[in-house]
Amino acid sequence: MYLPEDARPVATGAFAPPPVGEVNNEAGNAFDLLGLFGRPLLLLIQETITKVTGLTMVALDAAGNPVTELSSSAAPLCRGVNRGKGSARRRCNASDSYGAAEALAQRGVFIYFCPCGLLEAAIPIIARDRYLGSLLGGQVRCDNAPASLPRLEKLFEEERGQCLLEQRNRELYERIPSYDFAYFTYVAGLIFSAVTMIGERNAEALARGLEAEETRVSLSARAEWLERELRLKESELSHWKSRLNLDFFINSLNSIAGLAIIEGAPRTHEMCLLFAEHLRHSLASDKTFAPLADEVGSVQRYLQMQKIRFGDLLEYSVDMPKELAARNIPAQILLPFVERAVFHGLATKERGYRFSLSIRCGRDHWLFRIIDNAEHPGDVSHGAVPVQSGFDGEAIENSLAAAKRRLAALFGGRHELLTLRTADGGTEYDIRCPLLLAEGTGK
Repeated sequence: MYLPEDARPVATGAFAPPPVGEVNNEAGNAFDLLGLFGRPLLLLIQETITKVTGLTMVALDAAGNPVTELSSSAAPLCRGVNRGKGSARRRCNASDSYGAAEALAQRGVFIYFCPCGLLEAAIPIIARDRYLGSLLGGQVRCDNAPASLPRLEKLFEEERGQCLLEQRNRELYERIPSYDFAYFTYVAGLIFSAVTMIGERNAEALARGLEAEETRVSLSARAEWLERELRLKESELSHWKSRLNLDFFINSLNSIAGLAIIEGAPRTHEMCLLFAEHLRHSLASDKTFAPLADEVGSVQRYLQMQKIRFGDLLEYSVDMPKELAARNIPAQILLPFVERAVFHGLATKERGYRFSLSIRCGRDHWLFRIIDNAEHPGDVSHGAVPVQSGFDGEAIENSLAAAKRRLAALFGGRHELLTLRTADGGTEYDIRCPLLLAEGTGK
């Protein structure tokens, strides 16, 4: 294990690597790398390490075959040139196999320079004293490594330095970040300890036949995390509500509305009343579900306020079958999608902006369909799109993101958010969610 004395990680407690001894036949040949970890977990470990450290990673099985792709952040020199095809690819595969073999022989982290002069670490994956494969990480430059460190370019004499002959390759090489050697060794040791711990835990569960218990514990931990998040959000909401005297604002708006009538300003009167009711609905309720009529009423008040502001520029319609008015839907879901559509639509139209909302109830689902004649940025089914239009646009995107989180929390993968282009160049948002859960009542 090529680590200087002052850079070797201390392996104690749960992070201690297993003792080297005879293979424990209790687990025996019942597992291999993919069987014990699974590809999703390997990819999660690999990408997490990459995000935290910036090191490119790839996993190899016990035979030296890659079982994952290179990390998404792999340098262009390694992804597109060296590992592309032909002799360059063979050279890199041979380098990987050499590093993995040395890590196995030493039962520890093996640090070396690849044929292109990039620093690499081969990290063995060992569980119950069985070698399952290795993680290869690095593909970084290092200027202060010990002179005694193995350099594979000396072992590949026929191809020595071939990867850096072309000017383009040299330029790509210079773009690769440089790491301090001590930092690199500490990171490699930490990865070794963490992967060993995970492997030992999974092997123990496999040997004792605890897969079902692992699933239960995982779901329980997830539920506890969600419960903590919910308590945190409720605490934050209570904090902000305590700072906002809602009754004072609403009473003040009603007073302004009355004054507007006295002074002959009917539009101001109407806007104040609409806004007061909008505040009451938005901030006074913390229920998870609400009657459809209440949610549509909130949308209509918003559209009425926009109509007062923009006049003939905005034409809208809301189609809600009366027989559905009393049925429950997820609270405060519709308005963020409506706000986003109208905000971007009015920003792109100088005249003739048309908006419609229709609501339908199928045999087992709700369908909320928003259609307008404007082209919108991004896709509401994915992450929020950055808005350069100031506070209003940013607040709307934040509200939309919160609405999508509520839908995901309620329905998981059983809801759909679709963005479509209409024949006239406009945009259609479809929000589809299960009917039965949406019929819940109360909080």
